[in-house]
Amino acid sequence: MEFIKRYVEDSGNRLAALREKRESWREEDTNFFDVRRSRAWIMTRRMTHMSHHRGQLMAMLRMLGHDLHSNYGPTADTGGLLQDHQADVLKALVTSLQFSAEVLESIDSTRRLRSVAPLVAILDAGYASWTTEAEMSTRRGSHTMRVGNSDETATAVLNPPTRGRPALQLQTQGIAEDLTVLLKRQLRS
Repeated sequence: MEFIKRYVEDSGNRLAALREKRESWREEDTNFFDVRRSRAWIMTRRMTHMSHHRGQLMAMLRMLGHDLHSNYGPTADTGGLLQDHQADVLKALVTSLQFSAEVLESIDSTRRLRSVAPLVAILDAGYASWTTEAEMSTRRGSHTMRVGNSDETATAVLNPPTRGRPALQLQTQGIAEDLTVLLKRQLRS
């Protein structure tokens, strides 16, 4: 958790510094090793370079026999679609809610914001289905696709949608469970 706290702090510092820059600053040329490039080009290059290394790590992990589950989109190991890793989804939601509470505390320590509206969305969910572990074990390597558009979004919103801010810390598990059930219902239909 210390790493994430440090990452949030550093990201906040970078964001504050970038917000102070005038719009034209991004288009100005600066040194990039031995050539001149725009700052916007350098930022884009950094993001694509991180993606390149993520791909390298995924390839190495596959060579070592590890399954790779969805990260920035589905992978072949999950049949290309969301599978019933309900425990993983639940754990990710709990972690996200806890992280959100910490970020909120760091940017609003005076607690002016009193309510939150937790929700979760799966982008490009038009073809996704929520397949159970039992279904997966009987047909490893194949999958079911729903009819839909790839750009559909599966969104789970609580009813009522808002909660008091303390709920992020005091009701984390319950909120995560409710959101998981709502997502599963949407993707099983």
